[in-house]
Amino acid sequence: MEALTPAQIDLRERAARFVDETLIPLEVEAERNGGPLPPEKAKTVSARARELGLVGGNHAVDVGGQGWSAFEQVLVQEELGRNTNGVWWNMGGGYNVLAFGTPEQVERYLKPTLAGKRADSYAVTEGGAGSDAGGIAGTAERTANGWRIRAEKWFVTSGDVSDFDIVMVNVVDGEKRLPTLFLVDRDRPGIDVIDDPPFTHSFPHGHPTLRYDCEVSADAVLGGEAMIGRGDELQNEWFIEE
Repeated sequence: MEALTPAQIDLRERAARFVDETLIPLEVEAERNGGPLPPEKAKTVSARARELGLVGGNHAVDVGGQGWSAFEQVLVQEELGRNTNGVWWNMGGGYNVLAFGTPEQVERYLKPTLAGKRADSYAVTEGGAGSDAGGIAGTAERTANGWRIRAEKWFVTSGDVSDFDIVMVNVVDGEKRLPTLFLVDRDRPGIDVIDDPPFTHSFPHGHPTLRYDCEVSADAVLGGEAMIGRGDELQNEWFIEE
């Protein structure tokens, strides 16, 4: 087995220090609160993680990430795994599929998310399909001004605090159903939280059930028109990372 490089040793030590000094002292409070921390303490976690260069490891440096290899991501996650109650989730970050966005989407969604100015969630799972992209019922149909999204998504982690969602639906093209990811801002009318089920863990954010019956702009397809029908490929990129 090859030895760690000096940079990798430093990365692991920074992650370990973050866990020991910032996260573990907050575990009891998180447990007593059922998962969430007071907003000012959650912000402290996020700020300290950024100071230590621990946010956005799965994204390139030029968009605000750290550009870690998969092995380096494991080094950090191994340390974070010592922290109970998911206090580390308050660090923030962005789902890897956002890197496949158009240049405009990277500027509007990815960069501010990595900077802690926006918050994302991933809406895939459905009651009748789980997270199988080939079995989902949610749809997107073209309108005069963009797309009409209709779907009901379960277990949307951080869906209680996100300001935009990555939503998997099928673009309706005649008889075809083309799995596609959409970027949906949560301030759109027609998005409702219809359930907020309890879970048997203490976690900073909830996993609500969201119902979408909303219109989004024509440029809301993640990656642009060329990515219509390729949502399953992008989703596999996320599953591989997970």
